[in-house]
Amino acid sequence: MGIAIGENGQDTIDHHTAVLAHAIRNYCVGDVDHDRLQKLDPFEVDIQTFHGPWFDCEKGLLVNKGRVTTKAGISTVDPYFVDIADYSFRSSNGPELWQPGGFAYAFCDPPYGLRTERSVTQNLYIAITSQLIPNQDVKIYNWHRKELLEAVPQLRDGTEWWGVFALTIFVPTSCRLFGLIASSTD
Repeated sequence: MGIAIGENGQDTIDHHTAVLAHAIRNYCVGDVDHDRLQKLDPFEVDIQTFHGPWFDCEKGLLVNKGRVTTKAGISTVDPYFVDIADYSFRSSNGPELWQPGGFAYAFCDPPYGLRTERSVTQNLYIAITSQLIPNQDVKIYNWHRKELLEAVPQLRDGTEWWGVFALTIFVPTSCRLFGLIASSTD
Protein backbone atom coordinates (compact mmCIF):
# COMPACT_ATOMS: atom_id res chain seq x y z
CA MET A 1 0.00 0.00 0.00
CA GLY A 2 1.28 3.42 -0.89
CA ILE A 3 0.61 6.26 1.52
CA ALA A 4 1.37 9.97 1.27
CA ILE A 5 0.65 12.69 3.81
CA GLY A 6 0.32 16.34 2.91
CA GLU A 7 0.71 18.85 5.72
CA ASN A 8 -1.04 22.23 5.45
CA GLY A 9 -3.27 20.75 2.77
CA GLN A 10 -6.34 22.32 1.31
CA ASP A 11 -9.59 20.67 0.41
CA THR A 12 -9.26 21.21 -3.33
CA ILE A 13 -9.21 18.63 -6.09
CA ASP A 14 -5.73 19.89 -7.06
CA HIS A 15 -4.41 19.13 -3.56
CA HIS A 16 -6.17 15.75 -3.44
CA THR A 17 -4.70 14.89 -6.87
CA ALA A 18 -1.20 15.94 -5.80
CA VAL A 19 -1.22 13.80 -2.63
CA LEU A 20 -2.61 10.82 -4.56
CA ALA A 21 0.14 11.22 -7.20
CA HIS A 22 2.71 11.24 -4.41
CA ALA A 23 1.23 8.06 -2.89
CA ILE A 24 1.37 6.41 -6.33
CA ARG A 25 5.05 7.38 -6.76
CA ASN A 26 5.76 5.95 -3.28
CA TYR A 27 3.98 2.74 -4.21
CA CYS A 28 5.01 1.73 -7.71
CA VAL A 29 7.72 2.37 -10.23
CA GLY A 30 6.72 3.74 -13.60
CA ASP A 31 5.24 6.74 -15.23
CA VAL A 32 2.19 8.54 -13.97
CA ASP A 33 0.26 10.42 -16.63
CA HIS A 34 -0.37 13.58 -14.62
CA ASP A 35 -2.68 15.06 -17.26
CA ARG A 36 -4.95 12.00 -17.11
CA LEU A 37 -4.73 11.86 -13.32
CA GLN A 38 -5.74 15.53 -13.19
CA LYS A 39 -8.79 14.75 -15.37
CA LEU A 40 -10.08 11.96 -13.14
CA ASP A 41 -13.39 12.70 -11.55
CA PRO A 42 -13.26 11.33 -7.99
CA PHE A 43 -16.43 11.16 -5.98
CA GLU A 44 -17.00 11.77 -2.31
CA VAL A 45 -17.80 8.81 -0.06
CA ASP A 46 -18.95 8.70 3.55
CA ILE A 47 -16.99 7.11 6.39
CA GLN A 48 -18.97 3.85 6.30
CA THR A 49 -18.28 3.47 2.55
CA PHE A 50 -14.61 4.25 3.15
CA HIS A 51 -14.37 1.29 5.52
CA GLY A 52 -16.63 -0.94 3.42
CA PRO A 53 -18.43 -4.13 4.44
CA TRP A 54 -15.35 -5.58 6.20
CA PHE A 55 -15.83 -3.13 9.09
CA ASP A 56 -18.80 -2.71 11.43
CA CYS A 57 -18.74 1.04 12.12
CA GLU A 58 -21.32 0.78 14.88
CA LYS A 59 -19.25 -1.71 16.90
CA GLY A 60 -15.82 -0.59 15.68
CA LEU A 61 -14.91 -4.15 14.69
CA LEU A 62 -13.41 -5.76 11.60
CA VAL A 63 -15.54 -8.43 9.92
CA ASN A 64 -14.14 -11.38 7.98
CA LYS A 65 -16.59 -11.55 5.08
CA GLY A 66 -17.19 -15.10 3.95
CA ARG A 67 -17.22 -18.59 5.45
CA VAL A 68 -14.53 -19.57 7.92
CA THR A 69 -13.98 -22.88 9.70
CA THR A 70 -12.39 -23.54 13.09
CA LYS A 71 -9.63 -26.09 13.50
CA ALA A 72 -12.31 -28.23 15.20
CA GLY A 73 -14.43 -28.11 12.04
CA ILE A 74 -17.10 -25.62 13.18
CA SER A 75 -18.11 -23.25 10.40
CA THR A 76 -19.45 -19.70 10.58
CA VAL A 77 -20.15 -16.81 8.19
CA ASP A 78 -18.98 -13.18 8.53
CA PRO A 79 -17.48 -13.39 12.05
CA TYR A 80 -15.74 -10.49 13.76
CA PHE A 81 -11.93 -10.67 13.71
CA VAL A 82 -11.80 -10.69 17.51
CA ASP A 83 -13.90 -13.88 17.54
CA ILE A 84 -11.83 -16.00 15.13
CA ALA A 85 -8.40 -16.55 16.65
CA ASP A 86 -8.41 -20.31 16.05
CA TYR A 87 -10.07 -20.36 12.65
CA SER A 88 -8.55 -21.55 9.42
CA PHE A 89 -9.91 -19.70 6.42
CA ARG A 90 -11.65 -21.56 3.63
CA SER A 91 -13.02 -18.58 1.74
CA SER A 92 -13.51 -14.88 1.94
CA ASN A 93 -15.51 -12.50 -0.15
CA GLY A 94 -13.79 -9.41 -1.50
CA PRO A 95 -15.71 -6.41 -2.77
CA GLU A 96 -16.78 -5.97 -6.37
CA LEU A 97 -13.90 -4.71 -8.53
CA TRP A 98 -14.94 -1.05 -8.79
CA GLN A 99 -16.99 -0.82 -5.59
CA PRO A 100 -16.25 2.44 -3.77
CA GLY A 101 -14.39 2.45 -0.47
CA GLY A 102 -13.39 -0.89 0.99
CA PHE A 103 -10.31 0.21 2.95
CA ALA A 104 -10.89 -2.50 5.58
CA TYR A 105 -10.70 -5.23 2.92
CA ALA A 106 -7.60 -3.70 1.32
CA PHE A 107 -5.94 -3.50 4.75
CA CYS A 108 -6.95 -6.91 6.10
CA ASP A 109 -6.69 -9.07 3.00
CA PRO A 110 -3.82 -7.67 0.89
CA PRO A 111 -2.67 -9.66 -2.16
CA TYR A 112 0.30 -11.27 -0.45
CA GLY A 113 -1.16 -11.71 3.00
CA LEU A 114 -1.08 -9.86 6.28
CA ARG A 115 0.72 -12.12 8.70
CA THR A 116 -0.58 -11.02 12.07
CA GLU A 117 -3.01 -12.49 14.54
CA ARG A 118 -6.55 -11.24 14.03
CA SER A 119 -6.52 -9.29 17.31
CA VAL A 120 -3.32 -7.50 16.22
CA THR A 121 -4.89 -6.71 12.84
CA GLN A 122 -7.94 -5.28 14.65
CA ASN A 123 -5.75 -3.07 16.86
CA LEU A 124 -3.58 -1.89 13.95
CA TYR A 125 -6.62 -1.05 11.87
CA ILE A 126 -8.16 1.05 14.64
CA ALA A 127 -4.83 2.80 15.33
CA ILE A 128 -4.31 3.69 11.67
CA THR A 129 -7.87 4.68 10.83
CA SER A 130 -8.14 6.84 13.96
CA GLN A 131 -5.29 8.91 12.50
CA LEU A 132 -6.83 8.99 9.02
CA ILE A 133 -10.32 9.77 10.35
CA PRO A 134 -9.95 11.39 13.78
CA ASN A 135 -13.54 12.68 13.75
CA GLN A 136 -16.64 12.81 11.57
CA ASP A 137 -15.56 16.06 9.92
CA VAL A 138 -13.47 14.66 7.04
CA LYS A 139 -13.80 14.65 3.28
CA ILE A 140 -13.03 11.34 1.56
CA TYR A 141 -12.69 10.92 -2.18
CA ASN A 142 -12.79 7.62 -4.01
CA TRP A 143 -10.47 7.54 -7.05
CA HIS A 144 -10.54 3.87 -7.99
CA ARG A 145 -12.18 3.69 -11.33
CA LYS A 146 -11.14 2.41 -14.75
CA GLU A 147 -9.73 5.79 -15.81
CA LEU A 148 -7.14 5.53 -13.04
CA LEU A 149 -5.59 2.60 -14.93
CA GLU A 150 -5.10 4.84 -17.96
CA ALA A 151 -3.26 7.38 -15.83
CA VAL A 152 -1.20 4.72 -14.02
CA PRO A 153 -0.93 1.67 -16.33
CA GLN A 154 1.27 -0.30 -13.92
CA LEU A 155 -1.76 -0.67 -11.61
CA ARG A 156 -3.47 -2.91 -14.23
CA ASP A 157 -1.56 -6.07 -13.34
CA GLY A 158 -3.77 -8.20 -11.16
CA THR A 159 -6.70 -5.78 -11.16
CA GLU A 160 -9.18 -8.52 -12.00
CA TRP A 161 -7.71 -10.71 -9.24
CA TRP A 162 -7.65 -8.33 -6.26
CA GLY A 163 -8.61 -4.89 -7.50
CA VAL A 164 -7.21 -1.45 -6.97
CA PHE A 165 -8.00 0.99 -4.18
CA ALA A 166 -7.30 4.72 -4.36
CA LEU A 167 -8.61 7.16 -1.77
CA THR A 168 -7.78 10.62 -0.46
CA ILE A 169 -8.86 12.00 2.90
CA PHE A 170 -8.83 15.63 4.03
CA VAL A 171 -8.91 16.34 7.77
CA PRO A 172 -9.87 20.02 8.25
CA THR A 173 -8.91 20.19 11.95
CA SER A 174 -5.26 19.39 11.18
CA CYS A 175 -5.17 20.47 7.50
CA ARG A 176 -3.75 17.03 6.72
CA LEU A 177 -4.37 15.33 3.43
CA PHE A 178 -3.81 11.57 3.10
CA GLY A 179 -3.40 9.69 -0.17
CA LEU A 180 -3.85 5.89 -0.15
CA ILE A 181 -3.24 3.51 -3.07
CA ALA A 182 -3.23 -0.28 -3.13
CA SER A 183 -3.26 -2.92 -5.86
CA SER A 184 -1.87 -6.36 -6.50
CA THR A 185 0.96 -4.77 -8.51
CA ASP A 186 4.29 -5.35 -6.82
